[in-house]
Amino acid sequence: MKKILLVLVALVATTASLYAQKKVVTETAVSSVDASVVITRHFYDGQGRVIYKLVEGVSETTYSYNDLNQLISEEYNVFDNYNAGRTYVYNYTEGQLVSREEKAGERVLSTVKYDEYGNPSGTLSANGLEIPQQNTYDDDHNLLKSEIKHPIAGIVMSTTAYTYSDGVLVKKETSNSAGVVTETVTYTYENGQLAKTTASAGDDGAVETAFTYADIDAYYAPQSVQATVNQGNTVTLSWIGNADAVVFNGEYAEVEGNSYTTDVLQDGTYTFYVSNKGNAVVVPEVSVVDNSKIGVYDVALNGDITAKTVVTVDEQEQEKRTTTYYIPVKWSIDEDAKPIGYRIYYNDNYYVDVEDGTIKEYVIPATNITIWNGAVVTLPFKVTVQAVYATGVAEPDNVLELDTDAILAIEPEVVNGIRSVNASQYAASGVYNLNGVRIANSINGLTRGLYIVRQGNKSTKVIVR
Repeated sequence: MKKILLVLVALVATTASLYAQKKVVTETAVSSVDASVVITRHFYDGQGRVIYKLVEGVSETTYSYNDLNQLISEEYNVFDNYNAGRTYVYNYTEGQLVSREEKAGERVLSTVKYDEYGNPSGTLSANGLEIPQQNTYDDDHNLLKSEIKHPIAGIVMSTTAYTYSDGVLVKKETSNSAGVVTETVTYTYENGQLAKTTASAGDDGAVETAFTYADIDAYYAPQSVQATVNQGNTVTLSWIGNADAVVFNGEYAEVEGNSYTTDVLQDGTYTFYVSNKGNAVVVPEVSVVDNSKIGVYDVALNGDITAKTVVTVDEQEQEKRTTTYYIPVKWSIDEDAKPIGYRIYYNDNYYVDVEDGTIKEYVIPATNITIWNGAVVTLPFKVTVQAVYATGVAEPDNVLELDTDAILAIEPEVVNGIRSVNASQYAASGVYNLNGVRIANSINGLTRGLYIVRQGNKSTKVIVR
Protein backbone atom coordinates (compact mmCIF):
# COMPACT_ATOMS: atom_id res chain seq x y z
CA MET A 1 0.00 0.00 0.00
CA LYS A 2 1.30 3.39 -0.88
CA LYS A 3 1.78 5.66 2.08
CA ILE A 4 -1.14 8.04 2.39
CA LEU A 5 -0.74 11.25 4.32
CA LEU A 6 -3.95 12.76 5.55
CA VAL A 7 -3.85 15.79 7.80
CA LEU A 8 -7.08 16.91 9.43
CA VAL A 9 -6.91 19.90 11.72
CA ALA A 10 -9.51 20.75 14.32
CA LEU A 11 -9.13 24.17 15.94
CA VAL A 12 -10.82 25.33 19.12
CA ALA A 13 -10.98 28.60 20.98
CA THR A 14 -7.81 29.57 22.85
CA THR A 15 -9.35 31.68 25.57
CA ALA A 16 -11.43 30.41 28.46
CA SER A 17 -15.13 31.12 28.44
CA LEU A 18 -16.69 32.92 31.34
CA TYR A 19 -19.40 30.29 31.25
CA ALA A 20 -17.39 27.14 31.93
CA GLN A 21 -19.65 24.54 33.56
CA LYS A 22 -19.03 21.42 35.58
CA LYS A 23 -20.70 18.52 33.79
CA VAL A 24 -20.79 14.77 34.18
CA VAL A 25 -17.89 13.07 32.42
CA THR A 26 -18.11 9.55 33.87
CA GLU A 27 -20.80 7.34 35.38
CA THR A 28 -19.61 4.21 37.18
CA ALA A 29 -22.39 1.70 37.81
CA VAL A 30 -21.74 -1.24 40.18
CA SER A 31 -24.19 -4.12 40.57
CA SER A 32 -24.76 -5.58 44.03
CA VAL A 33 -25.61 -8.95 42.47
CA ASP A 34 -22.32 -9.81 40.78
CA ALA A 35 -20.14 -6.74 41.46
CA SER A 36 -20.00 -6.07 37.71
CA VAL A 37 -18.96 -2.56 36.71
CA VAL A 38 -20.21 -0.54 33.73
CA ILE A 39 -18.50 2.76 32.90
CA THR A 40 -20.22 5.42 30.83
CA ARG A 41 -18.15 8.32 29.47
CA HIS A 42 -19.46 11.65 28.17
CA PHE A 43 -17.65 13.95 25.74
CA TYR A 44 -18.47 17.61 25.01
CA ASP A 45 -17.66 20.14 22.30
CA GLY A 46 -16.42 23.71 22.77
CA GLN A 47 -19.98 24.93 23.29
CA GLY A 48 -20.56 22.56 26.18
CA ARG A 49 -22.87 20.24 24.23
CA VAL A 50 -22.56 16.50 24.71
CA ILE A 51 -21.48 15.08 21.36
CA TYR A 52 -20.62 11.47 22.16
CA LYS A 53 -21.41 8.93 24.87
CA LEU A 54 -19.59 5.62 25.29
CA VAL A 55 -20.92 2.83 27.48
CA GLU A 56 -17.75 0.75 27.54
CA GLY A 57 -18.22 -2.63 25.91
CA VAL A 58 -21.93 -2.03 25.40
CA SER A 59 -22.96 0.89 23.18
CA GLU A 60 -22.18 4.31 21.79
CA THR A 61 -24.34 7.35 21.02
CA THR A 62 -23.55 10.31 18.78
CA TYR A 63 -25.48 13.59 19.17
CA SER A 64 -26.30 16.30 16.59
CA TYR A 65 -27.66 19.83 17.07
CA ASN A 66 -29.32 22.57 15.01
CA ASP A 67 -28.28 26.21 14.74
CA LEU A 68 -30.27 26.99 17.90
CA ASN A 69 -28.21 24.42 19.87
CA GLN A 70 -31.23 22.15 20.15
CA LEU A 71 -30.66 18.42 20.08
CA ILE A 72 -32.04 17.10 16.80
CA SER A 73 -30.79 13.50 16.64
CA GLU A 74 -29.12 10.67 18.51
CA GLU A 75 -27.41 7.81 16.68
CA TYR A 76 -27.41 4.83 19.02
CA ASN A 77 -25.34 1.73 18.25
CA VAL A 78 -25.07 -1.55 20.19
CA PHE A 79 -21.67 -3.15 19.63
CA ASP A 80 -22.65 -6.82 19.62
CA ASN A 81 -26.06 -6.41 17.95
CA TYR A 82 -26.21 -4.30 14.83
CA ASN A 83 -29.98 -4.75 14.56
CA ALA A 84 -30.49 -3.08 17.95
CA GLY A 85 -29.15 0.24 16.64
CA ARG A 86 -31.60 3.13 16.63
CA THR A 87 -31.87 6.73 15.48
CA TYR A 88 -33.83 9.19 17.63
CA VAL A 89 -35.06 12.31 15.86
CA TYR A 90 -36.28 15.32 17.90
CA ASN A 91 -38.91 17.68 16.52
CA TYR A 92 -39.67 21.24 17.64
CA THR A 93 -42.49 23.73 17.14
CA GLU A 94 -41.65 27.39 17.79
CA GLY A 95 -38.58 26.28 19.76
CA GLN A 96 -40.57 23.85 21.94
CA LEU A 97 -39.79 20.11 21.91
CA VAL A 98 -42.95 18.34 20.79
CA SER A 99 -41.93 14.80 19.80
CA ARG A 100 -39.15 12.25 19.43
CA GLU A 101 -39.21 9.56 16.75
CA GLU A 102 -37.49 6.22 17.32
CA LYS A 103 -36.33 4.84 13.96
CA ALA A 104 -34.74 1.62 12.74
CA GLY A 105 -33.28 2.69 9.42
CA GLU A 106 -36.02 4.70 7.78
CA ARG A 107 -38.85 2.91 9.61
CA VAL A 108 -40.45 4.78 12.53
CA LEU A 109 -40.97 2.37 15.44
CA SER A 110 -42.61 4.80 17.83
CA THR A 111 -43.15 8.48 18.48
CA VAL A 112 -42.95 9.96 21.97
CA LYS A 113 -44.89 13.18 22.55
CA TYR A 114 -43.79 15.84 25.06
CA ASP A 115 -45.76 18.27 27.17
CA GLU A 116 -45.02 21.96 27.71
CA TYR A 117 -42.54 21.15 30.50
CA GLY A 118 -40.44 18.83 28.33
CA ASN A 119 -41.62 15.50 29.80
CA PRO A 120 -43.10 12.58 27.81
CA SER A 121 -46.88 12.76 27.60
CA GLY A 122 -47.65 9.69 25.47
CA THR A 123 -46.28 7.27 22.89
CA LEU A 124 -47.61 6.50 19.42
CA SER A 125 -46.64 3.00 18.22
CA ALA A 126 -45.83 2.10 14.61
CA ASN A 127 -49.30 0.60 14.13
CA GLY A 128 -51.01 3.79 15.25
CA LEU A 129 -51.80 2.66 18.80
CA GLU A 130 -51.44 5.55 21.26
CA ILE A 131 -50.27 4.86 24.80
CA PRO A 132 -51.25 7.88 26.93
CA GLN A 133 -49.13 9.23 29.76
CA GLN A 134 -50.59 11.63 32.30
CA ASN A 135 -48.24 13.90 34.26
CA THR A 136 -48.98 15.75 37.49
CA TYR A 137 -46.94 18.81 38.61
CA ASP A 138 -46.61 20.99 41.68
CA ASP A 139 -46.78 24.80 41.67
CA ASP A 140 -43.07 24.99 40.75
CA HIS A 141 -43.64 22.71 37.75
CA ASN A 142 -41.79 19.82 39.37
CA LEU A 143 -43.04 16.48 38.05
CA LEU A 144 -44.81 14.69 40.92
CA LYS A 145 -46.41 11.70 39.23
CA SER A 146 -46.51 10.08 35.82
CA GLU A 147 -49.09 7.45 34.88
CA ILE A 148 -48.88 5.26 31.77
CA LYS A 149 -52.26 3.93 30.75
CA HIS A 150 -53.45 1.01 28.67
CA PRO A 151 -54.24 2.28 25.17
CA ILE A 152 -57.60 0.49 24.98
CA ALA A 153 -58.79 -0.34 28.50
CA GLY A 154 -57.62 2.99 29.90
CA ILE A 155 -56.40 1.44 33.14
CA VAL A 156 -53.10 2.55 34.67
CA MET A 157 -50.32 0.11 33.73
CA SER A 158 -47.52 1.81 35.66
CA THR A 159 -47.06 4.81 37.94
CA THR A 160 -43.89 6.70 38.73
CA ALA A 161 -43.89 9.02 41.76
CA TYR A 162 -41.22 11.69 42.35
CA THR A 163 -40.15 13.03 45.74
CA TYR A 164 -38.30 16.34 46.25
CA SER A 165 -36.44 18.04 49.07
CA ASP A 166 -36.06 21.82 48.77
CA GLY A 167 -36.93 21.50 45.09
CA VAL A 168 -34.30 18.80 44.43
CA LEU A 169 -35.29 15.31 43.30
CA VAL A 170 -34.38 12.73 45.97
CA LYS A 171 -36.43 9.65 45.02
CA LYS A 172 -38.24 8.10 42.09
CA GLU A 173 -40.53 5.11 42.67
CA THR A 174 -42.23 3.05 39.95
CA SER A 175 -45.18 0.72 40.59
CA ASN A 176 -47.07 -1.71 38.37
CA SER A 177 -50.81 -1.88 37.74
CA ALA A 178 -51.32 -3.75 41.03
CA GLY A 179 -49.55 -1.02 42.99
CA VAL A 180 -46.48 -3.16 43.67
CA VAL A 181 -43.23 -1.19 43.62
CA THR A 182 -41.01 -2.53 40.82
CA GLU A 183 -38.13 -0.06 41.05
CA THR A 184 -36.89 2.60 43.44
CA VAL A 185 -34.19 5.12 42.58
CA THR A 186 -32.68 7.40 45.24
CA TYR A 187 -30.51 10.44 44.50
CA THR A 188 -27.62 11.64 46.65
CA TYR A 189 -26.00 15.07 46.27
CA GLU A 190 -22.72 16.64 47.33
CA ASN A 191 -21.99 20.37 47.06
CA GLY A 192 -25.16 20.84 45.06
CA GLN A 193 -24.28 18.21 42.45
CA LEU A 194 -25.68 14.74 41.91
CA ALA A 195 -23.06 12.38 43.34
CA LYS A 196 -24.78 9.01 43.35
CA THR A 197 -27.95 7.16 42.41
CA THR A 198 -29.07 3.84 43.81
CA ALA A 199 -31.56 1.85 41.75
CA SER A 200 -33.15 -1.23 43.31
CA ALA A 201 -35.64 -3.66 41.84
CA GLY A 202 -36.78 -5.95 44.62
CA ASP A 203 -34.98 -9.28 44.67
CA ASP A 204 -32.94 -8.36 41.59
CA GLY A 205 -30.48 -6.42 43.74
CA ALA A 206 -29.37 -2.83 43.30
CA VAL A 207 -27.16 -0.81 40.98
CA GLU A 208 -25.23 2.08 42.48
CA THR A 209 -24.01 4.71 40.02
CA ALA A 210 -21.39 7.31 40.98
CA PHE A 211 -20.88 10.49 38.95
CA THR A 212 -17.69 12.46 38.37
CA TYR A 213 -17.51 15.98 36.94
CA ALA A 214 -15.09 18.22 35.07
CA ASP A 215 -15.02 21.82 33.83
CA ILE A 216 -16.35 21.87 30.27
CA ASP A 217 -15.05 24.73 28.14
CA ALA A 218 -13.24 25.14 24.80
CA TYR A 219 -10.22 26.44 26.69
CA TYR A 220 -9.52 23.02 28.23
CA ALA A 221 -9.75 21.03 24.98
CA PRO A 222 -6.69 19.84 23.01
CA GLN A 223 -5.52 22.29 20.35
CA SER A 224 -4.64 21.81 16.65
CA VAL A 225 -5.48 18.11 16.50
CA GLN A 226 -4.05 16.32 13.45
CA ALA A 227 -4.58 12.81 12.08
CA THR A 228 -2.04 11.08 9.83
CA VAL A 229 -2.82 7.81 8.06
CA ASN A 230 0.26 5.57 7.99
CA GLN A 231 1.24 2.65 5.79
CA GLY A 232 -0.12 -0.56 7.28
CA ASN A 233 -3.52 0.84 8.31
CA THR A 234 -2.53 2.70 11.46
CA VAL A 235 -3.40 6.30 12.30
CA THR A 236 -1.27 8.72 14.33
CA LEU A 237 -3.03 11.55 16.15
CA SER A 238 -1.12 14.54 17.47
CA TRP A 239 -2.15 17.70 19.29
CA ILE A 240 -0.99 20.71 21.24
CA GLY A 241 -1.86 20.98 24.91
CA ASN A 242 -3.27 18.34 27.23
CA ALA A 243 -5.23 15.18 26.36
CA ASP A 244 -6.03 12.14 28.46
CA ALA A 245 -7.97 9.94 26.03
CA VAL A 246 -8.54 9.06 22.39
CA VAL A 247 -11.87 7.41 21.54
CA PHE A 248 -12.76 5.70 18.26
CA ASN A 249 -14.54 2.61 17.01
CA GLY A 250 -16.14 2.15 20.44
CA GLU A 251 -12.76 1.97 22.18
CA TYR A 252 -11.44 4.24 24.93
CA ALA A 253 -7.63 4.58 25.01
CA GLU A 254 -5.84 6.47 27.76
CA VAL A 255 -3.04 8.65 26.38
CA GLU A 256 -0.10 10.73 27.61
CA GLY A 257 2.00 13.33 25.88
CA ASN A 258 1.03 14.85 22.54
CA SER A 259 0.49 11.90 20.20
CA TYR A 260 -1.10 8.48 19.90
CA THR A 261 -0.81 5.76 17.22
CA THR A 262 -3.55 3.17 16.82
CA ASP A 263 -3.14 -0.55 16.37
CA VAL A 264 -3.72 -1.93 12.87
CA LEU A 265 -7.20 -0.90 11.73
CA GLN A 266 -9.67 -2.58 9.43
CA ASP A 267 -10.35 -0.84 6.13
CA GLY A 268 -12.95 1.84 6.70
CA THR A 269 -13.73 5.38 7.77
CA TYR A 270 -13.27 6.41 11.40
CA THR A 271 -14.24 9.30 13.63
CA PHE A 272 -11.77 10.15 16.40
CA TYR A 273 -12.43 12.07 19.62
CA VAL A 274 -9.35 13.50 21.33
CA SER A 275 -10.36 14.47 24.84
CA ASN A 276 -9.05 16.26 27.90
CA LYS A 277 -11.32 15.51 30.88
CA GLY A 278 -14.39 15.33 28.68
CA ASN A 279 -13.49 18.36 26.54
CA ALA A 280 -13.30 16.75 23.11
CA VAL A 281 -12.17 17.71 19.62
CA VAL A 282 -13.66 15.67 16.78
CA VAL A 283 -11.66 14.46 13.78
CA PRO A 284 -14.27 12.90 11.45
CA GLU A 285 -13.99 10.72 8.36
CA VAL A 286 -10.43 9.47 8.57
CA SER A 287 -10.25 6.79 5.85
CA VAL A 288 -7.76 3.90 5.89
CA VAL A 289 -7.41 1.41 3.04
CA ASP A 290 -4.91 -1.41 2.56
CA ASN A 291 -4.48 -1.96 -1.18
CA SER A 292 -1.99 -4.81 -0.72
CA LYS A 293 -4.55 -7.49 0.22
CA ILE A 294 -4.61 -10.47 -2.18
CA GLY A 295 -7.81 -12.33 -2.99
CA VAL A 296 -8.45 -15.97 -3.90
CA TYR A 297 -9.22 -17.33 -7.37
CA ASP A 298 -10.51 -20.54 -9.00
CA VAL A 299 -13.24 -21.10 -6.38
CA ALA A 300 -14.74 -24.49 -7.30
CA LEU A 301 -16.50 -27.57 -5.97
CA ASN A 302 -14.19 -30.14 -4.39
CA GLY A 303 -16.43 -33.23 -4.39
CA ASP A 304 -20.04 -34.24 -3.95
CA ILE A 305 -22.52 -32.22 -1.89
CA THR A 306 -24.23 -34.20 0.88
CA ALA A 307 -27.10 -33.40 3.23
CA LYS A 308 -28.10 -34.33 6.77
CA THR A 309 -31.38 -33.70 8.57
CA VAL A 310 -31.26 -33.54 12.36
CA VAL A 311 -34.53 -34.30 14.13
CA THR A 312 -34.89 -32.64 17.52
CA VAL A 313 -37.66 -32.44 20.09
CA ASP A 314 -38.35 -29.27 22.06
CA GLU A 315 -39.64 -28.95 25.62
CA GLN A 316 -43.23 -29.29 24.37
CA GLU A 317 -42.26 -32.58 22.65
CA GLN A 318 -42.71 -30.98 19.24
CA GLU A 319 -40.49 -32.31 16.49
CA LYS A 320 -38.25 -29.99 14.51
CA ARG A 321 -36.18 -30.88 11.46
CA THR A 322 -33.10 -28.93 10.44
CA THR A 323 -31.34 -29.80 7.21
CA THR A 324 -27.69 -28.91 6.61
CA TYR A 325 -26.03 -29.18 3.22
CA TYR A 326 -22.31 -29.94 3.27
CA ILE A 327 -20.63 -28.23 0.33
CA PRO A 328 -16.94 -29.07 -0.28
CA VAL A 329 -15.12 -26.18 -1.96
CA LYS A 330 -11.54 -25.37 -2.88
CA TRP A 331 -9.69 -22.29 -4.10
CA SER A 332 -6.29 -20.95 -5.03
CA ILE A 333 -4.32 -18.00 -3.68
CA ASP A 334 -0.87 -16.59 -4.45
CA GLU A 335 1.98 -18.10 -2.46
CA ASP A 336 3.08 -14.73 -1.07
CA ALA A 337 -0.39 -14.02 0.33
CA LYS A 338 -0.60 -14.34 4.12
CA PRO A 339 -4.26 -14.20 5.15
CA ILE A 340 -5.17 -14.91 8.76
CA GLY A 341 -8.31 -16.79 7.74
CA TYR A 342 -11.26 -16.90 5.35
CA ARG A 343 -14.89 -15.81 5.38
CA ILE A 344 -16.94 -18.16 3.23
CA TYR A 345 -20.43 -17.07 2.15
CA TYR A 346 -22.77 -19.79 0.95
CA ASN A 347 -25.42 -17.28 -0.13
CA ASP A 348 -25.71 -13.51 -0.13
CA ASN A 349 -26.47 -13.34 3.61
CA TYR A 350 -24.91 -16.19 5.57
CA TYR A 351 -21.32 -17.25 6.01
CA VAL A 352 -18.84 -19.20 8.13
CA ASP A 353 -15.55 -17.83 9.46
CA VAL A 354 -12.51 -20.09 9.16
CA GLU A 355 -9.62 -19.01 11.38
CA ASP A 356 -6.88 -20.73 9.39
CA GLY A 357 -5.10 -18.81 6.64
CA THR A 358 -3.12 -21.83 5.42
CA ILE A 359 -5.98 -23.98 4.11
CA LYS A 360 -7.25 -23.95 0.52
CA GLU A 361 -10.29 -26.19 0.89
CA TYR A 362 -13.24 -26.41 3.25
CA VAL A 363 -16.57 -28.20 3.71
CA ILE A 364 -19.30 -25.61 4.29
CA PRO A 365 -22.08 -26.64 6.72
CA ALA A 366 -24.82 -24.61 5.00
CA THR A 367 -28.21 -24.34 6.68
CA ASN A 368 -29.98 -22.57 3.86
CA ILE A 369 -33.53 -22.42 5.21
CA THR A 370 -34.73 -19.37 7.15
CA ILE A 371 -38.13 -18.72 8.68
CA TRP A 372 -39.58 -15.23 8.45
CA ASN A 373 -43.01 -14.51 9.95
CA GLY A 374 -43.96 -18.15 9.59
CA ALA A 375 -42.88 -18.41 5.95
CA VAL A 376 -39.99 -20.63 4.83
CA VAL A 377 -37.47 -18.89 2.60
CA THR A 378 -34.80 -20.72 0.59
CA LEU A 379 -31.86 -18.62 -0.54
CA PRO A 380 -29.87 -19.42 -3.72
CA PHE A 381 -26.59 -21.20 -3.06
CA LYS A 382 -23.69 -18.98 -4.12
CA VAL A 383 -20.19 -19.47 -2.67
CA THR A 384 -17.91 -16.48 -2.11
CA VAL A 385 -14.52 -17.00 -0.45
CA GLN A 386 -13.04 -13.85 1.03
CA ALA A 387 -9.43 -13.88 2.24
CA VAL A 388 -9.33 -12.24 5.68
CA TYR A 389 -6.40 -10.03 6.70
CA ALA A 390 -5.77 -7.94 9.80
CA THR A 391 -6.79 -4.90 7.74
CA GLY A 392 -9.96 -6.34 6.19
CA VAL A 393 -11.13 -8.79 3.54
CA ALA A 394 -10.15 -9.26 -0.11
CA GLU A 395 -12.83 -10.22 -2.60
CA PRO A 396 -12.25 -13.31 -4.80
CA ASP A 397 -11.79 -13.22 -8.56
CA ASN A 398 -14.77 -15.52 -9.07
CA VAL A 399 -17.95 -16.56 -7.29
CA LEU A 400 -19.20 -20.15 -7.43
CA GLU A 401 -22.82 -20.26 -8.58
CA LEU A 402 -24.52 -23.54 -7.61
CA ASP A 403 -27.74 -25.21 -8.77
CA THR A 404 -30.03 -24.57 -5.81
CA ASP A 405 -32.81 -26.86 -7.08
CA ALA A 406 -30.38 -29.74 -7.54
CA ILE A 407 -28.98 -29.26 -4.02
CA LEU A 408 -32.44 -29.18 -2.44
CA ALA A 409 -33.29 -32.40 -4.31
CA ILE A 410 -30.51 -34.29 -2.49
CA GLU A 411 -31.91 -37.00 -0.23
CA PRO A 412 -30.56 -36.16 3.24
CA GLU A 413 -29.38 -38.58 5.88
CA VAL A 414 -31.76 -38.36 8.83
CA VAL A 415 -30.36 -38.56 12.36
CA ASN A 416 -31.77 -37.93 15.80
CA GLY A 417 -30.57 -34.74 17.46
CA ILE A 418 -29.19 -34.33 20.95
CA ARG A 419 -31.77 -33.36 23.53
CA SER A 420 -29.33 -31.97 26.07
CA VAL A 421 -25.60 -31.68 26.67
CA ASN A 422 -23.18 -31.20 29.52
CA ALA A 423 -21.58 -27.95 28.37
CA SER A 424 -18.55 -28.26 30.65
CA GLN A 425 -17.56 -31.58 29.02
CA TYR A 426 -18.16 -30.65 25.38
CA ALA A 427 -15.03 -29.12 23.85
CA ALA A 428 -15.27 -27.36 20.48
CA SER A 429 -13.05 -25.54 18.03
CA GLY A 430 -15.88 -23.23 17.00
CA VAL A 431 -19.59 -22.67 17.69
CA TYR A 432 -21.93 -21.20 15.06
CA ASN A 433 -25.56 -20.21 15.00
CA LEU A 434 -27.92 -21.64 12.38
CA ASN A 435 -27.08 -18.75 10.07
CA GLY A 436 -23.47 -19.92 9.97
CA VAL A 437 -22.16 -17.03 12.03
CA ARG A 438 -19.38 -17.91 14.50
CA ILE A 439 -20.49 -16.80 17.98
CA ALA A 440 -18.12 -18.53 20.42
CA ASN A 441 -15.17 -20.87 20.84
CA SER A 442 -17.14 -23.32 22.98
CA ILE A 443 -20.70 -23.87 24.16
CA ASN A 444 -19.84 -23.03 27.76
CA GLY A 445 -22.11 -20.24 28.96
CA LEU A 446 -24.32 -20.15 25.85
CA THR A 447 -28.03 -19.56 26.21
CA ARG A 448 -30.53 -22.29 25.42
CA GLY A 449 -30.86 -23.08 21.74
CA LEU A 450 -29.61 -25.04 18.73
CA TYR A 451 -26.02 -24.53 17.55
CA ILE A 452 -23.54 -25.92 15.03
CA VAL A 453 -20.42 -27.16 16.83
CA ARG A 454 -17.31 -27.70 14.73
CA GLN A 455 -14.54 -30.03 15.90
CA GLY A 456 -11.77 -30.24 13.35
CA ASN A 457 -13.48 -30.90 10.02
CA LYS A 458 -16.60 -32.33 11.64
CA SER A 459 -19.74 -30.28 12.35
CA THR A 460 -22.52 -31.37 14.68
CA LYS A 461 -25.88 -29.90 15.64
CA VAL A 462 -26.10 -29.47 19.43
CA ILE A 463 -28.98 -28.37 21.63
CA VAL A 464 -28.03 -26.46 24.77
CA ARG A 465 -30.73 -26.57 27.44
